[in-house]
Amino acid sequence: ELEKIRYDDRLAISFEVGSEVESVKIPPLLFIPFVENAFKHGPAKNEQLSWIRMHLFVKQGELDFMIENSLSENETTEANSNQSGIGLNNVRKRLELIYPEKHELLIENGTTYLVRLKLKL
Repeated sequence: ELEKIRYDDRLAISFEVGSEVESVKIPPLLFIPFVENAFKHGPAKNEQLSWIRMHLFVKQGELDFMIENSLSENETTEANSNQSGIGLNNVRKRLELIYPEKHELLIENGTTYLVRLKLKL
């Protein structure tokens, strides 16, 4: 809600959450680096209309989190360099410790930036 106020009409946010997620417990702040990156590399660097899409569902004992954001033209070039910051490295280490061989993290960058995390619960 704060980011909506900050970016006003130049940011479109969609967030889908399945009702079954209410019963699932995951480590605190697990998704925060992904959400922060979506804002940092999306609307913060783009004066044009930007968008962020998120979804969070649980199905058959698996949590599926996805976040995707638009990129500015300059950010698209930088994203394709495949540099990973300390935040993503820390998340990878954390996932390996908490969900060894029970997670799948996919990060794709190109014309958009997409993160998909699946956790076996």
